[in-house]
Amino acid sequence: MDDKQQRASAGKSRTSVPQEVQGATIRQAAFQPNDRAALLAAVFADAPLGFALFDQDLRYAYINTFLADLNGLPPEEHLGRSIAEVLPGVAPLVEPILKQVLETGKAVINVEVSGEPASLPGRQRHVLASYYPVELHESGQCGVGAVIVEITRQKELEQELSRRERELKRIVENAPDIIARFDRNMRHLFVNPAVQRATGISSQDFIGKSNAELGVSPEIYRFWHTHLNQVFETGQEVTIEFDFPTPTGTRYYESHLVPELARDGTVESVLSMTRDITDLKRAQERMRFLAEASVLLSTSLDYSTTLDNVARLVVPNLADFCVVDLIDTEGMPSGLVVAHRDPVKEELLRQIRQQMPVSPDYPGSPIGQVIRTRRPVYIPEIPESLFRFYTEHLTRFDDLGSLIPGSLIAVPLISRDRLWGVLTLGISMPGFYTPEDVSMAEELARRAAIAIDNASLYRDACQAIQLRDHFLSVVAHELKTPVTALLGYAQLLQRRLKREQLLNPRDQQAFDRLAEQVARLHDMTNGLLDLSRIQAGTLTFDPRPLDVGEVVRRLVEELQLTLEHHRIDISDPDEPLLIEGDEVRLRQVFSNLLQNAVKYSPQHSEVTVELARHGKYVSIAVRDYGIGIPAEDLQNIFTLFYRASNTKRTGLGGIGVGLAVVKEVIALHGGSVEVESTEGAGSTFRVLLPAL
Repeated sequence: MDDKQQRASAGKSRTSVPQEVQGATIRQAAFQPNDRAALLAAVFADAPLGFALFDQDLRYAYINTFLADLNGLPPEEHLGRSIAEVLPGVAPLVEPILKQVLETGKAVINVEVSGEPASLPGRQRHVLASYYPVELHESGQCGVGAVIVEITRQKELEQELSRRERELKRIVENAPDIIARFDRNMRHLFVNPAVQRATGISSQDFIGKSNAELGVSPEIYRFWHTHLNQVFETGQEVTIEFDFPTPTGTRYYESHLVPELARDGTVESVLSMTRDITDLKRAQERMRFLAEASVLLSTSLDYSTTLDNVARLVVPNLADFCVVDLIDTEGMPSGLVVAHRDPVKEELLRQIRQQMPVSPDYPGSPIGQVIRTRRPVYIPEIPESLFRFYTEHLTRFDDLGSLIPGSLIAVPLISRDRLWGVLTLGISMPGFYTPEDVSMAEELARRAAIAIDNASLYRDACQAIQLRDHFLSVVAHELKTPVTALLGYAQLLQRRLKREQLLNPRDQQAFDRLAEQVARLHDMTNGLLDLSRIQAGTLTFDPRPLDVGEVVRRLVEELQLTLEHHRIDISDPDEPLLIEGDEVRLRQVFSNLLQNAVKYSPQHSEVTVELARHGKYVSIAVRDYGIGIPAEDLQNIFTLFYRASNTKRTGLGGIGVGLAVVKEVIALHGGSVEVESTEGAGSTFRVLLPAL
C-alpha cells in the first residue's frame, strides 16, 4: 500500500476489531487477564486468520491459536514476550511498526511480512498484517492489535507465476522463431529479437507499425494483410508459407497465425509464430533435383548426352555454372561438359577449360586436388589465393573475373573404384553453398558415375556383340557352301545305299544319323545367315497374298513322311486363311516350330497344329506334350543364343538361334509370337498374323 492509502487508513477508528469486542472485552481486559483471555479465545478460536494483542510494552497480551500455530509456538509461550523473543527474524520489520502505531495512534494496514517460524526452519511463511491502536483499559491505557492473514500459498503462486513469466520471456527473447502480436489495425504490438536476425531491423522499430509502414514489398504486405484479416474475421488459426528476400539470398518461412480472444469472445489480437524453413525447403529441392537427375541419367546410355542434360538441370537451379571433366584410365582428359546460365559466358568457360585441362599437376586447382585425393573440395567463399591462381594461369581472357565464383564445390565421379572425372558447381554468391549442398553434390556425382560406368559397360558389350555377330556371319558364309555340298552328297549317297542295300541295318542307321546331323548343321548355318541378314537389314523378304493354312498343311505332310515315332495332327477350318506373307520365310518359321515340338517330345507322342481365324488375325498354334519350358526361362526364350535350362539335361543339341529367327521373321510380317508352357507338360507356340 502506498503512503496515500496508509494515510487514508490511518484516519479511521483507532481500532479495527469489532465494536462489541472493543467495548466488552478490551476496555476491561488489562487487569483481568483470565476473563479477557477466555472471552478472546471464544471469539477468535476458530477464525481463519491470526489475531494478537500487544500491551504498552509491546509484549504479547493475547494470541489466538491460528496465529500461534502460524508462528510455530504454543499460545502460552507468546504471552509476556516481545516479537524479538518470539520471532527474531521479523522483529526488525514489525517492532518499528508496532512502536509507530502505539506512538501515533494511527493504523498501518496490509504490510507483507515474511519469515521462518521456529518450528519450521528453512520454510518461508508469508502474511499480510494490519496493525491498529486499541485501548486495553478504561483508564486509556493503549496497546496494539494485529490482524494477520496468511498469504504463503498466494505468494508461492505469485513467485511461481513470476518465475514462469521470466522463463517465458527468456524463451521468447531467445527463440529462433519470430514471435509477434498484431492488433486489429495490423500493427505490431510485440516482436521478439529474432526478427532482427531475419530482417536487420530492431524489434523495437516494429512496435506500433504495420508491415506497409516498415517498407516491406507490396506483395508481402498484401499477402500478410489478407491472412491476418482472415484470422480476425473468422477466429480460425491459419498456417501460411512465404519467401522473403535477404542480403544472403531468398529465405523461406512458415507462419502460424493464432487468434487471441477478448472476454466477449471477439478476436482482440493475432499471435504469429514464424519459423525459417529455408533448410527444409532446400533439402526438399535437393531431393527433387536428385530424383529428376536420376530420371535423366537413366533415359539414355549415351553418357555425353546424359551428362549434358544433368548439367542443364543443375544450372540455374543450384549453380551459375556446372562443369563435368571426364578423364580416361591414364588420367588424361577424355570429355568435357559445360553449362552456364549465360550463353556467352558458357562459351568463354568452355574455352578456358580447354586451355587449362584437368590435371593433378596444378597444385592450386580444386579440380587437381580432387583428382589427387579423390575427395570433395568445398570452398564456401573463394579466397584471394585461388583468385590469383586463375588469373595467373589464364592471362589471355579479359573477362575472367566475371567467371570466378563466390562459392564452389568440386566432387569426384567414382564408380567401382574408378575415377571417371570431376563434377564442379559454382555460384557467384559467396557463402551460398552449405555442407548439405556438398552431400547433395556427392550423391549426384555418385549417380552420374554409375551412369557413366553403365554406359561404358553397355558400349563394351555392344562392341563385343557386334564382334561376335560379325564373326558368326563370316563363319556362316564360309560354311554355307561346303555344308550345302556336304548335305547334297550325303542325301544322294543315302538314297543310293538304301536303293542298292549295300549296308547292313546297323551301318545304314549310322549313316542315316550322319545325314540328319549334316541337315542340322545346314539348318543352323542358314539360321545364322538369316539372323545376320536381319540385323544388317538385307534379308530377302517377298510378301504376297497366300493361304497360310495351305502352307502349313503341305509342310505337315512333308514332315510326317520323315517321322517314325511321332504323329502330327492338324485342325483347320474349311475356309482359306489369307494373309500377305513370304512363303519361303513362313515355311522356315513353321518348320522350326514343328521340328522343335517333335525334338522335345517323347517317342510315340503327338504334336497338334491348330489353325483358326480370330478377328483381324490368323492364329497358328503348335502344341507338344514334351519337357516344357521352366517358368523362369519363358521371358528369354526368344533371345538369341538362349536355351532353356532343362534342355541341357536332355542331351539334345542346339545353339539358340531358331526361335530368335522365328520372332524376327514374324515381326517382319507385322505379327507376333507367344508361348505358354508348363515344365514337364509341354508347350504351345502361337503365331498371330494379320489377316486379309
